[in-house]
Amino acid sequence: MASLLHAHAIALSWCYDAIPNSMMMYRRAICELIGAIAADLAQLDQPPVTHWPTCPDTPAPHPLGIVYVVAGSRLGGRMLVRQVEASPDKAVAAATDYFTCNTGDELWRNVLLELRNWHGNDRESDRIITGARETFEWFAIAQTETEKGRVAA
Repeated sequence: MASLLHAHAIALSWCYDAIPNSMMMYRRAICELIGAIAADLAQLDQPPVTHWPTCPDTPAPHPLGIVYVVAGSRLGGRMLVRQVEASPDKAVAAATDYFTCNTGDELWRNVLLELRNWHGNDRESDRIITGARETFEWFAIAQTETEKGRVAA
């Protein structure tokens, strides 16, 4: 569980850095998610992430692709929280702040509204989809780095 939380904190930090300041609402939501991860790590008596590896050397994904993945992951978190709460380990069962963070509801509503009102062209649409795929890859890279012990936590 701690490995997953560390990896998500790292990937979310990369997402935060890639979202422009003009999208501050999304940057604040990501900060709240990282704070929820820190609370869960404390609940697990695990140290917070103290070494933030450099973001993969790729062009920054399209911001709407990033927020689509981050917001959508909140829906998945709702499903995972049931498994976490059912853990026989009381510390794990109580480490649910990240999975239940209320920021997710507002984030998802805003992403859907923004996509509904979006009037871009096919090329930008492709960039958003590619950006979502790249964001998923960032989460996978962060998990691999954490599992290999390349992240000081």
